[in-house]
Amino acid sequence: MEPVPLALVLYSAQIVVVVCVATVAAALGRLSVPAVRLAYWRGVGALCLVLPFFATTHADVTGVVVAFGAGTLLGAGNEVAAPPLITVGAAVFWAWAVGAVARLGWLLVGGWGLWQLRRRSIPAMLGVEIDALRKALAPHAEFRWSGDLKQPVTFGVRRPLVLLPQRFGGLSADAQVAVACHELLHVARRDWVWIVIEEHVRALFWFHPGIWWLVDRVQLAREEVIDRLVVARTAARRAYMSALMTFADGGPSASLSIAFIRHRHLKSRFRHLAKESQMSFRRLAWTVAALAVVMSCAALGAAWALPLDVGVFTLQGREKARLEIRLAEIAPAAGLIEAAVSGSDRRVYLHAETLATAADVTGARAMETGGSQFAVGVTFSDAASARMMRGTEAHLGRPVAIMLDGNVIAAPTVRAPISDSAVISGITASAALDLATRLAVAAALLPMPAPVESTSPQQQNAGATQDGQVVAPGEGVTLPKPTYEVKPQYTPAAMQVKIEGTVLLAIVVQTDGTVGRVQVTKSLDTTYGLDDAAVRAARQWRFVPGRKDGKAVAVEVTLEMTFTLRN
Repeated sequence: MEPVPLALVLYSAQIVVVVCVATVAAALGRLSVPAVRLAYWRGVGALCLVLPFFATTHADVTGVVVAFGAGTLLGAGNEVAAPPLITVGAAVFWAWAVGAVARLGWLLVGGWGLWQLRRRSIPAMLGVEIDALRKALAPHAEFRWSGDLKQPVTFGVRRPLVLLPQRFGGLSADAQVAVACHELLHVARRDWVWIVIEEHVRALFWFHPGIWWLVDRVQLAREEVIDRLVVARTAARRAYMSALMTFADGGPSASLSIAFIRHRHLKSRFRHLAKESQMSFRRLAWTVAALAVVMSCAALGAAWALPLDVGVFTLQGREKARLEIRLAEIAPAAGLIEAAVSGSDRRVYLHAETLATAADVTGARAMETGGSQFAVGVTFSDAASARMMRGTEAHLGRPVAIMLDGNVIAAPTVRAPISDSAVISGITASAALDLATRLAVAAALLPMPAPVESTSPQQQNAGATQDGQVVAPGEGVTLPKPTYEVKPQYTPAAMQVKIEGTVLLAIVVQTDGTVGRVQVTKSLDTTYGLDDAAVRAARQWRFVPGRKDGKAVAVEVTLEMTFTLRN
């Protein structure tokens, strides 16, 4: 699976683990204090949102295989397999985006509905006792009658509004005071702000049942807090419970409003209103401490069992990779430094001289090698290539050490003099993405994430444009180097007629590394959409821009896109 959807799946699984543990722990802890229960569920929600910060900084790259001079792999053409017609990452993103936009749109419609309810409502005069209660709890709140509702709802911050249905007038005086107290307490506590935040979180995680369950627990605990406060202030427990029953069949309330009662919460709220459960301070303190320990362990355990690399989303926090290549021996000798090879019990003995470092890297990108394995292709500068050639010519049959961040990650035996490139393979997608990006940052290339692709461009001699002038390649112009590649996708019609072949594109790599003009110079298919697919893919590529006299210039290069059907 591609890095981004894999990270989303792992994050979702982490949330499932944390929410399940929290639910079991809450049941065993038997928190009978609503305010503590509300704080607990809010804490669990916050813990779920910060789970990505438990991610490991860098992916594991131990036990890898290094091949030098792997020019065939580094220069492979753009082979496009079919199916799939769309990458998993794109499908996951669009599925999430469509659901989130739909849910946020539903909230927007709900906000418009609240404005309509406010506009159609009329002021309500509810008597001296309720007015005194309003002045004491929320003097800026306003009561209004609404013929569009079946139960009371509350919303707003600057101009908070409590809308009352017509059947509110049929309640007893004590029940009216209790219901009014319930709504005014929501206003006084600014609970509507929390409702808006919770609904937006639920919109972003529309696909996740754990988040829906968590938000529901928070909202239930909030209502139980209000229930306890109403009974304490009005001493009208029976009248209040009667009002809950009266509005229990009120149906769903307006979106983004605080409903007086939700039918699914009725049983739980009645149970907590009917009993006078208390917890001693000592027991409460021990229970809270135990729950804090359990939830901390659950979060750490989920992060350890389902490691998440947030580096697939951003480059922030990426450090430069400390890459070194040194000659090594299999036996100790004077002047050599002993080192262990990561992921094995093998030991090698390093020469002091360094043949190449990350500063000598001129290109680094991640590539898919098949079988859920990935690799990082690295090219070196001419000076480093010359050093490695000279150093390894007399070192045949002995190991060379590949060091990353001070650790020897591989020590392959030199079978032939090392040239100007290497491939580090046998690693995961996130590790390849991370290593390629860190090498690019260390080499002072553009700080853009290297994608997981198995393709690279065939760049031919071309001109460069600068101030409207065409500059020949031999006049000090360096060609752009790709850092982000996108494979073109087969169209269903082209697959059906089994079209295969190559599209040649002339693209202009601009000074910021993006692709400007794209022109088809050799067409493959204008009927079934393969030419257009190649153009769309090319526009998404990113490069280290070409340079002339130390300045970035726009350069025209030829990009080859090969479409191949596999059985």
